[in-house]
Amino acid sequence: MTKATAADDVSFALRFRALGRRQFVHLGYASEGWTESKARDELTLTMAAVRRGAWQPVESVVMGPPAEIPRIEDFANVWLDAERDRGLGARTIEDLEWRLGHLLSWFVHKAGDPRVSEISVQMVDEYRAAKKRQGKLSAGSINRTIDTLSAVLDLAVEYEHIEKNVARGKRRKLATKKKRPVYLDGVDQIAAVLDAARELDDARESRTADRYPLVATLLFAGPRVEEAGEALVRDLDLARGFLEVGRSKTAAGMRKIDLLPVLRDVLAAYKAGHRGGVDDLLFSTREGTARDRHNIARRVLAPVVARAHKLLEERGQQPMPQGVTPHKLRHTYTSILFAIGRDAPYVMGQLGHTDPAFTLRVYAHVMRFSADERARLKALVDGVEWAPMGTQGVGTAASPVSPDPGGLPETTS
Repeated sequence: MTKATAADDVSFALRFRALGRRQFVHLGYASEGWTESKARDELTLTMAAVRRGAWQPVESVVMGPPAEIPRIEDFANVWLDAERDRGLGARTIEDLEWRLGHLLSWFVHKAGDPRVSEISVQMVDEYRAAKKRQGKLSAGSINRTIDTLSAVLDLAVEYEHIEKNVARGKRRKLATKKKRPVYLDGVDQIAAVLDAARELDDARESRTADRYPLVATLLFAGPRVEEAGEALVRDLDLARGFLEVGRSKTAAGMRKIDLLPVLRDVLAAYKAGHRGGVDDLLFSTREGTARDRHNIARRVLAPVVARAHKLLEERGQQPMPQGVTPHKLRHTYTSILFAIGRDAPYVMGQLGHTDPAFTLRVYAHVMRFSADERARLKALVDGVEWAPMGTQGVGTAASPVSPDPGGLPETTS
């Protein structure tokens, strides 16, 4: 069922699949007595007829005045409501609203709020050029707003308001440079991050300092940053060795992450000193409030990365790569799993992924590691290669390392 505003009236229509194609049936207008409840009843009756094989399109019946082609602002809101109905996460909806804000500020105020049928290729190119001249958005951000316009116009094609999506195609977008992937590839860099996090925690007066266990969790369990911020004490099962993720944005994201030995040790020590109940946040601010993605990126990770960079300089080791974010630590976790011999289906399950493209891209990256690099990473997760400050020293081996130098096993996607 769809609802759209045309002029000063509200139009109701049905959209469903029958006779091998998508069907669109206009019902009428609010001024004629149509309501959302009445339209839903009509949809129920229509779908019952479809299931019986009794439904046939009625070409000659026109209910009410001809529907006007909606203007872009009204139809963009119809599209956004449909996206909300799909159950998308709050962060995704927030991003879509941000994109539509940029689009509509130009198409409404500069282009006169055209009807969707009046939007042309030239108009889309003028929007792109205007955004580029403003210099406030990156090329990638401008392209994402155009992707959203294209999605809105795809729906307009389905509703038969237009015949062609004029925003589709590479020629409508700006050229962008592909960013180099960011990984913490070596044990030295990972150890420096862990040492830096623990050092910063030790320097704080608060007994609830949790940079070190939180950063270790991002590195060795790979949760999305929102998942880490929402984790509760009850989600950590040390006895069975997993961290449960139950509030993810997708069904695939609801999973149990196996705890690598090094992380199990870190979290066991952390949980022993955690003063909260089972329904309290596992990681929180000093005030006990939830850490959101901005807090984790700016207040937790950024100081850790800065300190880790200095530690690496002092040790004469390879510096930290630029652009380390919480999500890049998730990439690092993926590299670690492949380096220790986990196969692609297992890695995808731990990450909560359904699309193998990213997973296999990281796999190709890890396959360029030497046998020695992979061996050191395996020793790291087993708690051999790295020991926390105050035990075996800073980033030193706790015992000689002599793992199997063999390569990764063959994997399938």
